[in-house]
Amino acid sequence: MYYYDTEFWNWIETHRHIEPMKLRLNYRINKPWFDDAVAQIENEHRARNKFKNALQVNLLPRLFPIPLSIEQSTTPLIANLHYKLSGITNDRTYRVLDMTCGLGLDSSYLAQSVNTKLTTIELNQRIANIARFNFKNRPNIEVICGNSIQYLEKSTEKFDLIFIDPARRDINGGRVYNIHDCTPDVTEIMPLLTSRSSRIMIKMSPMLDITQTLRDLPNITSIHVIDEARECRELLAIIDINVQFYPK
Repeated sequence: MYYYDTEFWNWIETHRHIEPMKLRLNYRINKPWFDDAVAQIENEHRARNKFKNALQVNLLPRLFPIPLSIEQSTTPLIANLHYKLSGITNDRTYRVLDMTCGLGLDSSYLAQSVNTKLTTIELNQRIANIARFNFKNRPNIEVICGNSIQYLEKSTEKFDLIFIDPARRDINGGRVYNIHDCTPDVTEIMPLLTSRSSRIMIKMSPMLDITQTLRDLPNITSIHVIDEARECRELLAIIDINVQFYPK
């Protein structure tokens, strides 16, 4: 694959300061990876602002597949907050499943402890291959290309944590917000999730009505309204079946 090619990365390093449009018009070369190299430079420009507050640059991806993956990606600050809310500590081994890999920021941060063994699943083959490249120096992260629901249905493994960020796009690429319109609909697969893990984290649209969300997912233990730079970014629901509520 071209992204394992030293020549590919050397060319990017040499031409990173040039505008992508100028590269396409004036610097075209007869290499099979040329278009992807220019796209990488262009996507690095897009990602620069989103990742500017990253304190742990070693957890950031090196290769950016498509603009949409950057747009939909968690920011480093929020990914680190997910880690802090996950309940993962350094005192024992944790088994974690990320059902929606994408660009892999959440997977990267959730697996920042070497005691964590994380499996992340991506439906798109190209993005899964790129995730494998980005995680090639992270032996505690396994990338699987496939349907995460089918994976759970076939697996008997138990996880300490399941993280899921349902896609908020319909088949035509339009934005959706309602839990039932996202893919997958977590209300439908909740019995499967709770049969495989006692702790589940669900990233949801900030447009959701919290009262209705609590009706849709009555087993929520806590729900966090997360903002960054004074902009509401997401609702994060945590379900912990080991937490019991007692009437007052």
